[in-house]
Amino acid sequence: MKNIPSPVVSTSLSRLALAVVPLLLSGLLAGCWPVALGGAAAGGYYAGKDDRPVGQIIDDTGIELSIKAAYATDDEISVWDIKVDSHDGNVKLFGKVPSRKVGRKAVKLAEAVHGVEDVVDNLTVDNE
Repeated sequence: MKNIPSPVVSTSLSRLALAVVPLLLSGLLAGCWPVALGGAAAGGYYAGKDDRPVGQIIDDTGIELSIKAAYATDDEISVWDIKVDSHDGNVKLFGKVPSRKVGRKAVKLAEAVHGVEDVVDNLTVDNE
């Protein structure tokens, strides 16, 4: 008997892939990933302009991607409407959410990510 993947799991994985792949590509284009992958010239320049050690930049990038991945698998949160910025494990959320409830959920999901020290909620509610 063949294993047939659950439609719920397949849908969640597809949504996750649709959200994470563009994020990874944008990281490559922005010059962040060369730091993580060996310190190429663009990555060295980026690290030189930042006050954090390269290891912390990598950790913060991982935190941002983990939060975005959590948003991508959630039915209420739009991964495209929330910008996530992490600096030394301190996360700031920017963007618009459809309700205060969804905003609180976005904060809770961010707080649950390993490595997050604090979350600052700069989210705004649509139509308020």
